[in-house]
Order: sequence, then structure tokens, then C-alpha cells
Amino acid sequence: MNVFLVYVGRSADIISHYESISDGGVVVVQDHAAAEKTINENSGEKPVLILFEKGQATTDLPKVEFLKSKFPGSYIILVTDRLEKEEECIISLT
Repeated sequence: MNVFLVYVGRSADIISHYESISDGGVVVVQDHAAAEKTINENSGEKPVLILFEKGQATTDLPKVEFLKSKFPGSYIILVTDRLEKEEECIISLT
């Protein structure tokens, strides 16, 4: 399946990883506002997959909810190496 792949984050190592496994087919943006603009301008009719780099759960959640409200048919994946116990509770409630 051909998808429009967006990575929202700043980690050079993670970005490099996704660029290598997608043959450069990932669009990298720094934040959710840039992701919205990029998706609106470039996704066309393709399904959208958003890889969202974990920062702080309390600030990430509203940003993820914003993207989901703007692109209800999109798939959003939280990219993280681990979740704190408190974050597991927050994530499971959404």
C-alpha cells in the first residue's frame, strides 16, 4: 500500500532509521502544526501514517488529539523506547 508517511519529532537517530527503512519516503516535520500543513498540502488521496515522537505525555496528548481531529482516517503511532507507569494509564484511557 502506498501511504503518506510523516514523522513528527526531532531525534536524528530515529529520523535516520525511518528514512533508511522507507527509502527516503518519510516527510520529517518538527511539530504537529507543521504536520497539519504538510499533510494538507501533500498527502493527496493517500492514506496518512503519522509517526509521533514521544515527548511529555501531558503535552503530547492534546497534539495527537488535534491531529486525529484534523485527519480522522489517519493512523497515528507513538514512537518511544518506553512508557512511564503513569503514561501507560493516560495512553490506555484515550
